Amino acid sequence: MGKHQDSPTREIRSVWIITREYEGLAGAGGVKDFSRQLARALARAGCQVGVVLPLYGFMQPEKLGFQPAELAFDVDMPYVGVDRREHVSVWVKEEQPAGRPTGRKGGGTPAGALRLYLLDAQRYREKRSVYTYTAEEEAANPILHKQGAGHFDYFAMNVLLQKVALALMIRLGERPDVIHCQDGHTAILPAMIREIEGYRQYFAQTGAVVTIHNAGRGYHQEVDDLPFARAITGLPRRLITSNLLEGSFDPFLAASSYALLNTVSENYARELQETKDDQLTAWLGHHLKARGVPLVGITNGIEPADFDPADPERLGLAAGFSPAGGELAGKKTCRETLVRELAEGGIKGVQQDG
Repeated sequence: MGKHQDSPTREIRSVWIITREYEGLAGAGGVKDFSRQLARALARAGCQVGVVLPLYGFMQPEKLGFQPAELAFDVDMPYVGVDRREHVSVWVKEEQPAGRPTGRKGGGTPAGALRLYLLDAQRYREKRSVYTYTAEEEAANPILHKQGAGHFDYFAMNVLLQKVALALMIRLGERPDVIHCQDGHTAILPAMIREIEGYRQYFAQTGAVVTIHNAGRGYHQEVDDLPFARAITGLPRRLITSNLLEGSFDPFLAASSYALLNTVSENYARELQETKDDQLTAWLGHHLKARGVPLVGITNGIEPADFDPADPERLGLAAGFSPAGGELAGKKTCRETLVRELAEGGIKGVQQDG
């Protein structure tokens, strides 16, 4: 397994993943697949893994296999000049990754635990989609909610997730070796654990990684109301004002002094710091490069068991085959079936041009 950057002899045994998406629970893009597959891979490798995400209004925790964790607390969420708190309760589920080792065999790595935590708060429960308003929400409140528009309180949603994740770790007595933050939605957390009293001491031995899935304009989770950003995060004014991109407080820039930053491929890392395509990000990559912050590209992996063609019924294939075993006759059958179905009028849900 990996090592801490500042302690090359210390193994990474526990990782917590903070995310707005998780495949099978809530998703809008590739973050969901990445979060689930990485969590499962880490658990199979023997890590103790915790995953934290919101409980959105479209989710039914009981049907998803979650149980109340008997943990509930208030979290400070002040606005400018207004002391506020929000109440949060927690649901928990232990997930069994496919292919997970059952214990030590021949001195091998013991199986790790994978626990998922859903954060139950009014701010999340009232949302019917992960990032945007739905037609249902627009019909209920056409003045404030427009279908396809981002949630007006997106920044507060992100801050609440990060504050509750840290509070949860403290309540459980967890001091992970690494906290892995997914995209701009969770990129303020590394600054919080280094700059806010209490967090700074508790997480002194915890490292942070931020993975940039999408650095395009509109995806940074930036906020232009700087007094609001300072009030709700609790971060120092100097930190807010020294991490501006096009006049807005930018979570990715804020993370750059406190965490390792990576992207989802080597090519994307090069694109952001070595090409003019970075203008599509408001030059985020070049700002980071000017600060001496390199972006490391680590190509996304997949969960092999989810795409194993040896199980054709689960994948809806016409026949099974095994690339690893050299048994490819079924692949030819699948291709012939696909061509025939397209010629006969297409496949439901697939749009054909020409």
